Amino acid sequence: SCLGRCFVQKGMGDMAAQQFKSPTAEMSSMDLVKKETLYELALVYERMGKKEDYLNCLKEIIEDDYGYKDAAKRVEQSYGGG
Repeated sequence: SCLGRCFVQKGMGDMAAQQFKSPTAEMSSMDLVKKETLYELALVYERMGKKEDYLNCLKEIIEDDYGYKDAAKRVEQSYGGG
């Protein structure tokens, strides 16, 4: 979501999260667009300090595609690995 990225740049994390969250709820299949959106949402949550939400987004991605960007590495680091 372009609007979501705009909110991120302005430091409006809660607004950005809402922009990314709405479309992912409507996407039934885990396609590239959904993975990209979830990844963006994860980064927004990370900036906001919402670690649990951040990890949930990443876990949803790697359950479908373990090799997507650095999602798996980020999750592994949260468990104290890496």
